[in-house]
Formats: sequence, C-alpha cells, structure tokens
Amino acid sequence: MGDATLGPADRFRFLAAVALSDGVLTQGEAQLLLFFANKLGLSRAYAGDVLNSLRRGHAALNLSPGAASDDLFRDLIAMVFADGRASATELSYLEALAKSCGFPPQRVSELVVDLVTSVARPAAAKPPVSRAPLAGPPPPVEQIANYTLGAELGRGAAGVVYHARHRLLNREAAVKLFPACERTGPATRRTFLREVLAATKLSHPHILPTLDAGEAEGRPYLVMELVPAGETLQRQLDRGELPDPRQAATTMAAVARAVHYAHGEGLLHRDLKPANVLLPLDGQPRLGDFGLVSERGEEASRGKLIGTPPFMSPEQIRGAALDQRSDVYGLGATLYSLLTGEPPFMAEGLIELAVKVLQDEPEPPSRRRSGVPAPLDEVCRRCLAKSPAERYSDAGALANELERIAAGTFFEQISRRLRKRSL
Repeated sequence: MGDATLGPADRFRFLAAVALSDGVLTQGEAQLLLFFANKLGLSRAYAGDVLNSLRRGHAALNLSPGAASDDLFRDLIAMVFADGRASATELSYLEALAKSCGFPPQRVSELVVDLVTSVARPAAAKPPVSRAPLAGPPPPVEQIANYTLGAELGRGAAGVVYHARHRLLNREAAVKLFPACERTGPATRRTFLREVLAATKLSHPHILPTLDAGEAEGRPYLVMELVPAGETLQRQLDRGELPDPRQAATTMAAVARAVHYAHGEGLLHRDLKPANVLLPLDGQPRLGDFGLVSERGEEASRGKLIGTPPFMSPEQIRGAALDQRSDVYGLGATLYSLLTGEPPFMAEGLIELAVKVLQDEPEPPSRRRSGVPAPLDEVCRRCLAKSPAERYSDAGALANELERIAAGTFFEQISRRLRKRSL
C-alpha cells in the first residue's frame, strides 16, 4: 500500500492487531471491535474472519512507509491506554508498529502525551489537605505578560494552570498556558482560541470568571479567578470527603444551572466531571475548564474520542453527534461520583470501560452508600440512560429536580428533629 491514508479494512485490522497484541482477546474487546467494524462499514462476518486470522497469526499487514496517519495512531493509543497507562507489551507493540510503517516515533510520543493529559487518572497518593498552592513541576517560564508564575495547580485536556501574581497590581490569579499550541501550531491554537472565546462569552455566578487573555512571545494564556489550592470536587473525593446527599444535590443543581446557561449561549461543555467543578472560599461551586467546549451542532469532533472516559456519554464514546443531553449525562455521572465516591463505571482498560458505558446499567447509588434517598437514585438513572431521549431534556430540567429534592430532604431532616424533640 502506498496511499497516505488507510481504508476501513486496514484501519480495522490495525485496531484488532493491537487488541490481540498480548495474545488474548477478552469478550469486552471483541464486542468493541465489532462496534468499530460496524462504524467503519464492515460486516460482522468480515470482522470475525480478521480476528480469527489474527489469532492464527496469518494476517500480516505489510504496510509501506507513509501508510499511517495521526488519526490512525490516535485510535490505536486510545484503545491500548487505560487512564493514561498501557502494558509493556502494548507499548512495545506501538513502537514496533510505528517503526514498521515509517511513522515518526517522536510523533507517537506526542500523541500519547496528548491522550494521557485528556483522560482520567485513578487516584494515587492523597493530596495535601492544606489550602496552600500545590507543589508541582516548575513552570516552563517565570513570566507571562504581567504575571509571575508560581506552582502548578492542575492540568486539563488543553493546558496547564499555574498560581500567578500580577507584578504591578500584586493580585493573585490562576494563569492557564497552552504548551501544545507551541508544539503543534495552528490546529491546537484553534482549540485555545475556542476556549478563550467561550470563556469570555459566558458570565454566570457558577462559571469561573475569566479576567484576561492574550498572547506573549508566541505563548497564549488565559487568566482566571484563583481558587486556593486548586480545590475541586475531585480533590475532596480523593480525600474521602463525600458530601451528604442533600449537599450533593444542591451543588449539582448549581452546576446544572451553569451548564443550562452555557447551552443557552450555544455551547456544549463536553468534559463535565468533579475535577472541573471548583470550590472557592465562598463555598459556591464554579464550573471551569472549557478546553473541550464546542458549538452545538458542531461536526468537527465526530468520530474522535473527546472527553474523560468515565464521564463520557455513550454517544461520546461512539464519536456521534452531541447535543445538550450528552452534558446531562456528564452532570449525572458527576452527581453519581459525589454520592458514591466513584464514577458510574470503572474498568482497568479503556476498551472494557467503553463496553460498560455502552452496554451496562449503573448500580443505584443507594446500593453503594447508605442514606442516599430514592429520588436521587432515580435522577442518576435518568441522567445515565443509554438513549439521550430517555434523559432530562435539558440541564435546566435537571436543576429543577435537584433543587426540589434538596429542599424536600432538608424539610424531612427538620421534621425528624422536631419529632425527636417532641418525644
């Protein structure tokens, strides 16, 4: 093959070869590969023949140099990596595969880094409880425009956030840099510009305000309100601090209001998760990180894995067109995490996780944690429905329901206390 791109059949054979690189094809991997075959317009019979041939070791790809592409290796990396990790066998396979088809190894490394920073990582060491700025790697530059950079506060799908101080006004802020823009050029720069435009377009009490934006010496940056220690819902969960159900409902009602407002401005967030809900000192949640925001109806992301897998809707996993109901799923998955401490679905590998999101029903939160009221079970069930048509029609309807439940739970608590006193 001398073409610069691969046809559907060869793309599927690549994907299948990676899944079989360890010599084992799990049921979940087989199911997802059949889904990919259908997406590529291939029959189940053809897919089965390819898998059987690969199992027997008779299906050599024999690709000529230049036959691979960025999109192909993004598919491969997305399949083999589980939350930023891959087995030694899979990594070796990727390296050998890149070498055999003349694909630059350095580019493979760059694509791996891009994916690792865009998918969820399992909790490792517990973060410090202190609200002082988190220690982290030194910033790539000490100064950006009028801001002096300090410790790293966090990383998102599109950039890195640093604690900063305005050198003239002596005011603290959070500065987000977009190092990928410097490495990959115009395509990633468009992502930065999209986030800047979205951030400056939105003004809502539960959306993290943008204070400034610009470009200095070729380095694009975004300046936001500083949340001490980068405190987020995810950091609280990592410390084992689960809010009581009423507080979880109240918090997510506020976030849902912010999402509903963004939808009204024609924007989809596409990366709703506990790590993107910040908690300033006033205790009012703020939705942040619009790095993956898109215009409603935008087709550019179709067919690509965009988001954080444990919080992605089934249609996001499939790479299908999205509407506001996909963000409703993300809100439900975030609420589920606040109620139970974990996302609705967990798995060691990306393939197994995707199969669970596409096929399995989540366990009701009340079975994982006592004290979760039945109405919140129902809210989660509806938000996490496989079919968008079965979810809340919009984030505003979800906010209404959560506020009603939070108020009801509150009055139930008061009633119980009054009954106890009367006894």
